[in-house]
Amino acid sequence: MARLFVEIVTVAAAATLGLATMRSRDRDAGWMAPAALASFFHYVLAAAVLCGFTWRLLPAGLSLGALSLYHVFPADRRGRGAKAVGILSLAAGFLSLGAVMAFPARDLDKPSGRFAVGTASFMVVDEARKGVYLDGPGVPRRFMVQAWYPAVSPRPDVEPEPWIADEAVPVALADYAGLPAFLLGHLGTVRSNSYRGLRYAGGAGLAPVVVMSHGWSGSRFLHADLAEELASRGIVVLGIDHPYGGQSVTLVDGTVLPHDPTALPERDQDTRFLQKARALVGTYAADIETLLRYLRSGSDPLPVLSGRLDLSRVALAGHSTGGGAAVLAALRSGGVVGVLGLDAWVEPLGLEAADGLGIPQLHVGSAQWDGGINERTLAPFLAASKAAGAPVDAFRVRRSMHGDFTMIGGITALGSLVGMAGSVGSREFFDVAYGLSADWLEALLTQGPAAAAWPVKARDTEPLLYRDPE
Repeated sequence: MARLFVEIVTVAAAATLGLATMRSRDRDAGWMAPAALASFFHYVLAAAVLCGFTWRLLPAGLSLGALSLYHVFPADRRGRGAKAVGILSLAAGFLSLGAVMAFPARDLDKPSGRFAVGTASFMVVDEARKGVYLDGPGVPRRFMVQAWYPAVSPRPDVEPEPWIADEAVPVALADYAGLPAFLLGHLGTVRSNSYRGLRYAGGAGLAPVVVMSHGWSGSRFLHADLAEELASRGIVVLGIDHPYGGQSVTLVDGTVLPHDPTALPERDQDTRFLQKARALVGTYAADIETLLRYLRSGSDPLPVLSGRLDLSRVALAGHSTGGGAAVLAALRSGGVVGVLGLDAWVEPLGLEAADGLGIPQLHVGSAQWDGGINERTLAPFLAASKAAGAPVDAFRVRRSMHGDFTMIGGITALGSLVGMAGSVGSREFFDVAYGLSADWLEALLTQGPAAAAWPVKARDTEPLLYRDPE
């Protein structure tokens, strides 16, 4: 709210003073100098303390500085530039208004559970896999994992973590979208609801675990909203950052592992597309299996979670490539009680998915992918899973696109205009798609498969959801 107040005051001041300057006469000018100076210093101090100096408010802020200089001069030294100065200031105010609306810096919505959310990260090294993608020969596979966990309430003076704590990620996202890096610079000011250094909540007891995987060109941060929601309900979420498939991964020693576009070429530009797709999904799945082995070996990656994880209650979740990898890891390694697929890309699994998966599954997909090429594998896979006796449900969200699962609304409000998001609102999408996902995972992991049927039944009348197939 404080950031929004600063944005409104700065934009309104630039536009109002610009309009007043255009229409001013000498007898009106007395109040303008102090008003412009007060607005400019408000912008400087508030931006420095609350918002950071992002490009979105810079035009309005600079115009307030120019107006201050203009109005402090005596009337006989200003010349006849009032109209020009006013027009420029008014235009700058509207430019900042458009920037603030197109690229909102909105903190993550608070999760609904009874626990505060703690967070910490650790690195996993797999010595058995070396030279994967851009790793040099002999270099083991390394990836980062972020934990979100139920925690005690923080002190009032403690600030939550930034939503995207890795500074290289907004730069990588901008580069991937073909945008100048500064356009996404505001993401570093967006706050999550997670706090570092918090103690584990004693009332949570032994916690079930959800291992979450992002999609191709994604990041663990792009699923922080669902992770925080689950953690607030007493579930530990371990979000994997998959190097070279993700946008950018910074290891504990500061090494930055970039996105590798050659890992998944365009379908129509490489005859080996499916071969590379299978390798990519297999790499993601191997990361999931490595993490599970690491946890089950008795290793304590984080002292705050030592002795707190119930590894008999582990579910896998993933979006797109990460969803396909979750299915593949469950097929190959077992030992998990359920899978949540978010537009899970199972096409590369081929024959490995032919016999289905005999554990509870919930698949939530976008309307964009309904009837697409992925459906040729997903539909028979779901049918085979049901034939194997597994409780399986699949829904799609009306008016949604594949990118809606990646918090695109937190990056830009222009997602639907540029084909990155559907017409469904980001908050509406979260309430429906992730509300169902969180309810299903909570019921499955805390009460068992029979209880997981109730959140699904409760959504059968939800207008935004439809069964897949309908």
